Amino acid sequence: MSNKIKILYLAANPIDTGHLQLQEEARDLEERIRQGPHREAFAVIHFLAVRPRDLLRGLQEVRPHILHFSGHGNEDNEIVLQDEQGLSCPVAPRDLAELVNLFKTNLKLALLVSCFGRKQARALHQVLDFTVGMTKPISDAGAVSFSAAFYQVLVAGGSVRQAFEGARLLTRIEGRPVFEKSDLLIRDGADADKPFVEVLPPLPEAPPPPPPPVETPKPPSRHNEAVTTLTNSSADKVLTMAGDGNTVHN
Repeated sequence: MSNKIKILYLAANPIDTGHLQLQEEARDLEERIRQGPHREAFAVIHFLAVRPRDLLRGLQEVRPHILHFSGHGNEDNEIVLQDEQGLSCPVAPRDLAELVNLFKTNLKLALLVSCFGRKQARALHQVLDFTVGMTKPISDAGAVSFSAAFYQVLVAGGSVRQAFEGARLLTRIEGRPVFEKSDLLIRDGADADKPFVEVLPPLPEAPPPPPPPVETPKPPSRHNEAVTTLTNSSADKVLTMAGDGNTVHN
């Protein structure tokens, strides 16, 4: 999977929080990716009911290019994972940023589809090129629509800015806006207008085909040499006896 853009999709809906349409969101974004012209360049790896140790394992094993979190955020600006009992386990912005910084081999983008995710996004902004997080609560239907549209643009060859703006405007047109223009954070020097599929290194050129083998003429066999010598010798005898007995030369 080293030749694919890997999306680490993290979802958590602890039992002591309100129900979210996380399965619907995952289904819709996968469907949009499958329909895109660059679908072969993307892979989605799902980690559901995410605990802190699952977050660590996903970052370490998957080495994603995109970190996507869908779930709850609280008013203390923490994303909410879950513990072993399925209860809420908040993660402070600084802790998340420091963990991501340890395993950011390929990471370029973090998308936090949760309420009050802006502070988390600002913390991640210190270590990643692109981060998305909002300051307000987010509607469930708006989150589903935004995520699907965001990846639809990326898989069509769009840039991060085009994906964010396209998805943001779509949800506003649908009457369920979820992000504001300022919710996309771009680190200095990062190119938000470059097609995101170009984060993958180009495939090496195929080596040229080998030249055709050179055919070398085969030396005459000893049998052919013997036949030729015998033939010439017989001819000489015939020519010597021709005419009036004088020797005739070839």
